[in-house]
Amino acid sequence: MIFLLSTEYLFGMIFCGAFIIFMLIMEIGLIIKRIIERIKKKMSGTKEGGIKARDTNIARHGDNYYAKIGQRGGSKCVAKGFSMNPELAKRVGKIGGKISKRGKAKKNEKTSETEGCKLNEG
Repeated sequence: MIFLLSTEYLFGMIFCGAFIIFMLIMEIGLIIKRIIERIKKKMSGTKEGGIKARDTNIARHGDNYYAKIGQRGGSKCVAKGFSMNPELAKRVGKIGGKISKRGKAKKNEKTSETEGCKLNEG
């Protein structure tokens, strides 16, 4: 059976195909727009995001929110290491300060101390 295509049928098929392609492009555009909006809303690690987080914390927990956090951290100090034995820390620090990694100072025998410090003699 021979099937003859009329011009109206062809135009209808072309129009439907073009319409489908147009709708796909519009859908892709909307997806990209949503992704950009999500990126803009997510401000972690930025200065603006930090300011918003600070304002939110103060609004939720009160004006002294950060002071309370600092107070908790400071009150939980535990004596360990050199803080338990300050005399040992003093002795060990003295020993470490005496050890030089640069070596001994070398004196230049050709010039004396006053000759090495001369300014431009114009």
